[in-house]
Amino acid sequence: KSNCNKLQLSEVLWTKPSAYPIRADLQGPFSWAMTQLMEVGVYDIMEKQAKATYLPEDFCSHIAANEEKEEISPLEGPLILAAIVITMTLIFAIAKDLYKMRKPRDPDEILI
Repeated sequence: KSNCNKLQLSEVLWTKPSAYPIRADLQGPFSWAMTQLMEVGVYDIMEKQAKATYLPEDFCSHIAANEEKEEISPLEGPLILAAIVITMTLIFAIAKDLYKMRKPRDPDEILI
């Protein structure tokens, strides 16, 4: 259960290169062959086979079915509060400007 509440990345990141002890005269051809296998997609096929073997797709479905479907995020409350405050501030500013526009001007007021 402890592995089911984690986010899964969209792709596997290969951060550690493969290293094989090899003779100096075969390093170039071996590097070329490995690059060709990567371009053809052999590593992608190996990744899919490993996922199918070790991580079935319905791995956490039985746990997800028992949990509540709609959980409130801890950030939803502050986000809603901020939206309400911004909206009220905007309404207040518009009402203030409309009041100033409708108020009759003092004839003695000098416009500069």
